[in-house]
Amino acid sequence: MPQKPPKVIMSATPAAVQGGESVTLTWGVTEGDAEVYDWIGLYTEGEHTGSPIKFVCCKANRRGGTWTVTSPKQACTLEFRFIKSLFPYDTINKNYMVLRTSNPIVVHPPTDLSTPVHPPAEAVPHGDDIAHGQTNPYAATSPNTQGGASFGFCNPLTP
Repeated sequence: MPQKPPKVIMSATPAAVQGGESVTLTWGVTEGDAEVYDWIGLYTEGEHTGSPIKFVCCKANRRGGTWTVTSPKQACTLEFRFIKSLFPYDTINKNYMVLRTSNPIVVHPPTDLSTPVHPPAEAVPHGDDIAHGQTNPYAATSPNTQGGASFGFCNPLTP
C-alpha cells in the first residue's frame, strides 16, 4: 500500500526584498514523513516544477527546518515548493507532485548603484591620499611571500 503524502506547512520571509538579498523559508511536516527523494525548490512564480532556480533534497523522516537563499538580482516573484517525488529524481516524466507552495516573495531590482558614493578622503584614505606615516587600511601582508611582501586591495568605494 503506497504511503500517504505528508502534510506540509511553509512560510517565506520577508515578503519583499531587493535583488541579491536573503530570503528564508521555514517549513514543517505536520503529518506523515518527508522521504529522501522529496525536495524543496525555489522557483520564479509560474515556472515549470522541473526547473527550479535552486533546490535541496529532503532527508528521510525530516520534520522541518529552514533554508536561506540569495534572491536573484532581477525583478521577479519567487515561491518555494515542496515536491513529493513519486519516482526517485524523475523530472522528465513528471513523476512528482507539488504538495505545498509558499507565500510569494516579491523581488525588486537592487537600488541604483551607478552613482558611486565617495566618502571624504580623510575618512577612508586610499592611493595618493595616504599621507606620509599613515597606514593604508587596504594593505595586507602575505605570509607566503619571502620577506612578507605587502600588497594593496582596491577600495570598493572609490574608482
